[in-house]
Amino acid sequence: MNRLQTSAALAAICILAPLAAADAALIGRAPLTPGGSDFRAYYDDVLDITWVASSTLGATQDFGITGITENGTMRWDTAQSWVAAMGAANYLGYDNWRLPMVAPVNGVGFQYARSYDGTTDRGYGLGAPGSLNAGTTASEMAHLYYTTLGNKAFCGPQSSGDICSIQDGGGLTNRGPFTDLPEFTFWAGQEYFPGGDLAWVFRFGPQTGFFGGNQGGSLKVTLRHAWAVGDGDIAVIPVPAAFWLFGSALGVLGWQKRRSV
Repeated sequence: MNRLQTSAALAAICILAPLAAADAALIGRAPLTPGGSDFRAYYDDVLDITWVASSTLGATQDFGITGITENGTMRWDTAQSWVAAMGAANYLGYDNWRLPMVAPVNGVGFQYARSYDGTTDRGYGLGAPGSLNAGTTASEMAHLYYTTLGNKAFCGPQSSGDICSIQDGGGLTNRGPFTDLPEFTFWAGQEYFPGGDLAWVFRFGPQTGFFGGNQGGSLKVTLRHAWAVGDGDIAVIPVPAAFWLFGSALGVLGWQKRRSV
């Protein structure tokens, strides 16, 4: 293998390696067509859950559940019934769909005071880079928004009280592979107060006075969107193209080396 060939192969590896790393967090599952690059779900290998690719699936598939509007919004109780019906229908070959989880960021109990730096469960910046709880997986939607997709809170950490200080680049600027992800509010699976009238929500964009990156509570009777997730990897398929290409580049090096011996 001559110097030119070696340089070219190494350059290919240097280019492809970052692609593999970038694809590592969200891996396509259930392709629309065999061998295609459009998927109906994405496996999150950090949270170890699978996101349905369409965050507004309820608008097109009700799984026999009534009470869902034309644009896919529904009450919290309806959302719970909807994900259960998805499981009963064995959607994408999987029978355990649910709403995204919210757990106390301190591991003990929910903190309801509003914060803008991710120090409590309510407010902005939960898990955002540079925050006290950076990278936390306590809220699956917050982790997706801040860590996986790399979005910033609309209201920056310098905000105080009811005053939102807009930070540069804040809001839902990166949707990743979820191309139809709207700036809506989505239900989480947990109640805000046990047995109460509210449930946790995460806001991907501005609605009812709140902005992108906000986690809080909403009355269960309010119409919100529901995004289904499943625990674990719903299907094992060949690795993404970036990984395959990276392996192929290594294979080329090996083949060229053997050929030159």
